Amino acid sequence: MVKLTGEGSWKYISGDLDKDMIGETIISYDSHVIEYAENFEWDPDMQERTSHDYLHSFIQYLKTGDHVFVAGMGTGRDALELQNRQFDVFGMDGSMSMLQVAIDHGIRIPMWCQDVNKIKLPEHFLDGVLAESVLQHVPKLQVSKMLRRMVSWLRVDGILFVRLRVGSGKVFVVRDVVGTRYFTSYRESEINQIVGDIKQVELLEDVKIVQHKVVGRPGFASFVLRKVKK
Repeated sequence: MVKLTGEGSWKYISGDLDKDMIGETIISYDSHVIEYAENFEWDPDMQERTSHDYLHSFIQYLKTGDHVFVAGMGTGRDALELQNRQFDVFGMDGSMSMLQVAIDHGIRIPMWCQDVNKIKLPEHFLDGVLAESVLQHVPKLQVSKMLRRMVSWLRVDGILFVRLRVGSGKVFVVRDVVGTRYFTSYRESEINQIVGDIKQVELLEDVKIVQHKVVGRPGFASFVLRKVKK
């Protein structure tokens, strides 16, 4: 059943994300980047929720000057906060239009437009990786491999913050002011399994569940990992 709200509609669909879904999602972000920025990333209420819901959980484990990579930086809200806190920040996103908005907001960090699955970074190089939104647009079958790659980029004691969508476990499609976008969702048991399967790390905080501001829409599950060995 389609869920109708004042902010669009959404529904679950069967299967995993495929190339067509990912392509349509990127086109929507590229075509509606201003709507996305104004309604989500740079909305004052959303900025406050960001700090409360997850960004503090990441920052508290870092120190000034740490090398931090923002995977899926969007229009740069989190990258700007990290930049202002004097971390050595760089990032990527799959949407060139979003990166242009980040530049327009005064963000001056190394950034590039690329599929997160194709990013190549040196091993044992980073102090922190922020994967807040990017993995919800990665097929579920690829997520565990992607997380292992992110861990490989970290130095010992490096921090990985991950946020996934929690729901029925199916893909869900949203149609709103940002166009049509596809997301993965995970059952809580799946998320716990993913956390348990990641090697070389320790879980610093229990998985935190946060409800979406649109009632009924899949919410967010986040966790923080520390790399404990190479």
